Amino acid sequence: MSYQLTAKEPLPDGIKRIVREQLDKAIAQLSDRVADAPEAAIHDARKRFKKIRAVVRLVRSELRESVYQREHSCFRAAGQKLAEVRDAQVRINTLEALTEHFSDILEPEAFSSVHQALDAYSEATQHYIVAEENATEAVLSELQVARDRIETWTLKHNDWSALEPNFKQTYKRGLKAFQIAYKKKTPENMHEWRKRVKYLWYDLSLLKPLWPDLMKAWATEASTLADCLGNDHDLAVLRQFILSQPKRLKGNSQLEVLITLIDHRQAELQTAARFLGQRLYAEKPKPLTRRLETYWDTWQTQTHQLPQELDKSALLERLAIAQPTATR
Repeated sequence: MSYQLTAKEPLPDGIKRIVREQLDKAIAQLSDRVADAPEAAIHDARKRFKKIRAVVRLVRSELRESVYQREHSCFRAAGQKLAEVRDAQVRINTLEALTEHFSDILEPEAFSSVHQALDAYSEATQHYIVAEENATEAVLSELQVARDRIETWTLKHNDWSALEPNFKQTYKRGLKAFQIAYKKKTPENMHEWRKRVKYLWYDLSLLKPLWPDLMKAWATEASTLADCLGNDHDLAVLRQFILSQPKRLKGNSQLEVLITLIDHRQAELQTAARFLGQRLYAEKPKPLTRRLETYWDTWQTQTHQLPQELDKSALLERLAIAQPTATR
């Protein structure tokens, strides 16, 4: 099933099912990773860890605080153990995307020496983290234990009250992070807002069935904003990495142009993110969650009051019996 709740299963069952599905997919991806491209499997697995953490946050008030802290810390640590492999590849992808964005003024081989340095660093990191430290195997072992714990989770309620305070908190923190990010535009503040936006995006995806067309459009906008902020963050990380590697890139005449383009592209992305954020966070938290409660109640009522599916085969059989065979 997909990453969303359904009205035909109790909320506690749906929460556990979603976490279990994401966990199983992460385990499969890390177990069957392609030998020459483990970064792809690691990237997908880390995205699933973030989705699981979003689910755990959404039901935080339902779980014992010790359970919440244990599970949230578990999946955060799992992602962090594999982060360096993915981050090294992201720097390469970011440089390529930047070159493509400015392809009208750059040659195809622009920044080739920087690309080579990033490639070398990525290969060394991949070998160390995956091969020498056996990080993937260590994470897999922890995930198997975490999977067995899911059935022990106890959620108190089976209605919107289980989600309302946690969704409100996610939205409220995102709104505050948005305000802080544009009051003082530091990489740290922009990254903090990005994390809050991603949690909102995941929550909206889980709640999509409440009003599919509207919630899908809302989740899509949140996803677009998260991508925008993600690209900005990747550029900030690339910039920082380049400036912190004087020995690797010493005397590289391309760096001044590259830093200028990074700064310009970040300005574009941050401007776009600001307008997206103004729309996404236009509503105050309290009336927003009240509106979602109405969507939830309507969704539940509609689902349980719909007539049972018509037995078409039985109806056709009855019609055949009722209608005499035509005579010649």
